[in-house]
Amino acid sequence: MTLAEVWNERLGSRDGVDLAIEPTVCAEAAAAFSPVGFTVRFEEGSYLARVPNGFQLVVQASLLPEESGYEDVEGGAISREVNTAAKTAEHVQLYIPPRWQGDRRSRARKLTQASVALYDALAIDYVIANTEGVGRYAWATCGFDFYDHHERRATIELAEQLAARLGRPRDLTAIHHSWEIAALEVTSDEDPVTLGELAKASGVAAPPKETEQIPFGKALLLGPASTGWVGLLDLRSKSAGRAVLMS
Repeated sequence: MTLAEVWNERLGSRDGVDLAIEPTVCAEAAAAFSPVGFTVRFEEGSYLARVPNGFQLVVQASLLPEESGYEDVEGGAISREVNTAAKTAEHVQLYIPPRWQGDRRSRARKLTQASVALYDALAIDYVIANTEGVGRYAWATCGFDFYDHHERRATIELAEQLAARLGRPRDLTAIHHSWEIAALEVTSDEDPVTLGELAKASGVAAPPKETEQIPFGKALLLGPASTGWVGLLDLRSKSAGRAVLMS
């Protein structure tokens, strides 16, 4: 029995269900969307509904830390939309409080891989993510490529401008994929970039850990908020993005 058939059986004669009230109907989604160390709690606005030729799943959830002693502190939030008829999913939001961020890249990769396992079970072909604000570097290393050539061109131009302000001018026109920026290196005396350098080049206040160093490519993707881009993860077999995620 496929996962869609399982959900169909759980819905019975109903057209949809409020997951904040009946979370076990989509227990598989709750598990797939829970980062390591957190548990998903479906909130108001989460639902599973039948649509022509498939299902619409909308997740608006809190992320509750599993570590004991933090019941009353700030948790995280996650928002996902899945349409099995259109074979698409959208990563709308992911927020993890700084206290638990740790290795953000590793956490993002594990969460994305778990999500992809769910999407594979639902025959989803594409995942869209808006990288504005946070996640620009993490999504790139997880195989999310530029949504189209307009996104690529705009991101490359902004990255070149930032590289010049960092005193490390680079011609990036030969880059075709987002993860190629993430992997960029320069000569040993120029790499890495301090957070203080990045803040100055980006025109923002210096962070508390301004001497902390990050790789050059990561700096280009973590620059001004304007370098946010719409990412597309192609889940079809043998796609380049899928290969990056699973590497």
